[in-house]
Amino acid sequence: MQIADQRRERVLAPAERRGHPRLDTRWWGDLVIGARHLECYVYNVSVGGAKLLVFGRVEPMRQALLFVPPFGVFRCDVRWAAYPFAGIEFAQSERRRSAGLVTHALGQIENRFAAG
Repeated sequence: MQIADQRRERVLAPAERRGHPRLDTRWWGDLVIGARHLECYVYNVSVGGAKLLVFGRVEPMRQALLFVPPFGVFRCDVRWAAYPFAGIEFAQSERRRSAGLVTHALGQIENRFAAG
């Protein structure tokens, strides 16, 4: 069973492996890893995590804080990094609040269609 699961992971595209659908965003933020404060741009968000453009190098498997005004600070882990991009996973305790980010992103999409 484990071998079949590993094969499936290799065959599926990254978007198909995600546990939560992602929504495009246009938000600025700050990623704090230890004593480092790095500006970032939140490309997309889901209840589980986000893709960031980070203005500085980051390493995966590091605990971090993501500050997204006006939503606040979210505890997260850097799951992958391919300069200048990084993927973060929100801490389980942040999932209710990250759902608020998704709700806001959905509202932005609706507003774009209504305006067009």
